[in-house]
Amino acid sequence: MIDWLERMESAFEGLGPLGYLLFAIAYVLWALVLLPESIFTILAGALLGMLWGTVVAWISAVVAAVSAFELTRVALRKRVEKAVEKNAWLKAVNRALPKEGWKVVALARLSPLVPFGLQNYFFGVTKVSRRGYIGATAIAILPGTFIYAFLGATGRALLGGEKGPLEWSLLGAGVVATIVLSLFLGRLAKKRLNIGGG
Repeated sequence: MIDWLERMESAFEGLGPLGYLLFAIAYVLWALVLLPESIFTILAGALLGMLWGTVVAWISAVVAAVSAFELTRVALRKRVEKAVEKNAWLKAVNRALPKEGWKVVALARLSPLVPFGLQNYFFGVTKVSRRGYIGATAIAILPGTFIYAFLGATGRALLGGEKGPLEWSLLGAGVVATIVLSLFLGRLAKKRLNIGGG
């Protein structure tokens, strides 16, 4: 596994800025076809490190979110509206949008109940403003992006060689704290939106 990551890292370094661009394009396309973008975010952390992995994944996720939103408003409205009618969570969020707008978008982004990619298309059929959608999305996905990039970077570090008890303890504590934070944010969003499963 570590050999594969090292080969990938070498390939990216050899491409220079083009490598980052290709990674971002692949990330956006992956998210647009509703595959879990968290995989690419973890990979970004493993390949690029926690800081640059977070930056590249965050920018890519925002571009994917805006692309799906605009695609829905231009061409996919009817199909997405049918999907919304079949999902209680999406219907509940849609009811809350007229009163809270961007706040609901931000809370929805923190909730794990509906995948990120599906939310991108869903918000395209709502009355949320483009500015509110983009701003709330960009801010609210940052914690999750950091968490997954951190997991990727941590996983890479764990696979990368011998570590002493102190290093293992710090890495373990970081992973546990990351998981707890992710669960906390999800529960907070669910409570604020007053939405059950669906």
